Amino acid sequence: MLDPKLLRDNPQAVAARLATRGYVLNIELLQALENKRKKLQTQTQELQNNRNLLAKQIGQKKSKGDDASDLIAAAEANNQQLQEKEIALEKFRKNYIIFIWKFLTYPMNPYH
Repeated sequence: MLDPKLLRDNPQAVAARLATRGYVLNIELLQALENKRKKLQTQTQELQNNRNLLAKQIGQKKSKGDDASDLIAAAEANNQQLQEKEIALEKFRKNYIIFIWKFLTYPMNPYH
């Protein structure tokens, strides 16, 4: 099994090792996928942090008896965006696993 951390940290070494077994690792594609994963992960975490901040602010306003409808609307919009990012991240992770799995099952054949 390929170690995802090793694949991220040292794709050249992984590519060299896979080459000895007849596999070709597209390092550029792998790095593009990793960059996309990082971006999605960061965006998701930012939305999660924003959700927590909004929830705290809503609680503070309500405890003072103030109107929190503006924050509630912002929280609903944030939650919608968060849900979309979480779905996108999960889809991406599944596709990433498929990408890696191909290297575990299909050696590259130069005659095909």
